[in-house]
Amino acid sequence: MYLCHWFRVDRCLRRAVSVMTHDVYDVSDILQVLTSVVMAFCFSFVRVSVSSLLRRAGGRSLLLYCGVVTQLGAFCGALVSFILVAVVRVFHRLSPCAH
Repeated sequence: MYLCHWFRVDRCLRRAVSVMTHDVYDVSDILQVLTSVVMAFCFSFVRVSVSSLLRRAGGRSLLLYCGVVTQLGAFCGALVSFILVAVVRVFHRLSPCAH
């Protein structure tokens, strides 16, 4: 889950750098960068809000359970991604000269 998020951030940052180096700005490029930044902020805000609510409601034990569930979710997401990529081979490498 986190690895996928970082790949999206990396792709978005590369796109932002390429947008800044061009003379003509495409609206879709700017919207992609802004959307990625806003979504990253929203996910971080929700994560911090939920953890602060859990801390007030049940103390450290609820935070521990929340952390365990979060790690289990990340593990399941990574396992599904691994199976799709390595075993089933749903995604294929794109040739750089195909564009």
